[in-house]
Amino acid sequence: MHKGTAVRGVAVVVLLLAGAARAQQGHTGPAWTVDSGETVGNGMDVFRAQAGYPGIWLDFIHGINPNWDIGGRFGFNYSFEGALGFGNNLAGCNISFVSCPSYLGSGIGLNFQALIRTTIGEIGHYKVALTFDPGLMLYFPSDSGVNTSAIAGILFPIGAQIGFPVNPKLVFNASFELPLFATFSNGVSNSNGGGAFFLPILFGGGVEYLLQSDLSLTFKLALGVTISTNSPVSSAAFTLESMAGIAYRFR
Repeated sequence: MHKGTAVRGVAVVVLLLAGAARAQQGHTGPAWTVDSGETVGNGMDVFRAQAGYPGIWLDFIHGINPNWDIGGRFGFNYSFEGALGFGNNLAGCNISFVSCPSYLGSGIGLNFQALIRTTIGEIGHYKVALTFDPGLMLYFPSDSGVNTSAIAGILFPIGAQIGFPVNPKLVFNASFELPLFATFSNGVSNSNGGGAFFLPILFGGGVEYLLQSDLSLTFKLALGVTISTNSPVSSAAFTLESMAGIAYRFR
C-alpha cells in the first residue's frame, strides 16, 4: 500500500464522517467517550479492552473533573509499535553490522503507559481534546541465529482528538498523533552507543457506539509513517494501528 494513498484515504474518511456529523447537528452526542473530545465524566471510572494490530491493550481511565481524564494502559504487542519495514535498522542497530538481527515483527513487546486527556475547547459543535500518554516499553526479539537482549525504551506520545456526535449513542472521531518513542542499546548496537529516536506521524479516524449507558463499542484506524533518526543510517516505515474494543463505565 502506498503511504501517501493510505494517508489520503484516512483524510477522505474523516471528511465524510464530519459531513455526516454536520447533517446531524441538532442531536446531542454520547454522555462519555474514550477517543474523542468528550471525557468519561467527573468522578467516573472506565475499563476498556482493545484488540487488533499491533496487539492487545487494556486501559483504566478515571475522570478527575469534567475536562480531565487520567489513567493507565498495559499493552501486549506483536509488532514494533505498529511499524512495518524497518528490517535491521532498529534500536540503533547498524544494518552493516553482521551481527544485527532482523527482529522487527519477530518478537513481542510490553508497554506500560499513563493516560492523560483534557478537553481544551470546541470548534463549532465539536469538542477537541489533547492527549499525552508517557510510559515505558520492553521488546523481546526473536532471532534464533543471534543472541540478542531485550530492547528497552521510553514512550511520550502526544496527540489531538475531535469528536463528531451524530446522536446520543453514536460519535465519530478524528485524530492526529505523534506517538514519539526512543530506544536504548540492546547489546548488539553500533559504536555510536545504540538506541534511536523514532518519530511516528499518524492520522486516524474512528467510531464509538453506546450499546447502553455504561457500555460502549469502539473502533479506531490510524495510518502514517514512523521515521527513525538512527545514526549512521536513517529510515522510515509505514505504520498502522487498527483496534476494536469494548469500554465499560462503572456506575
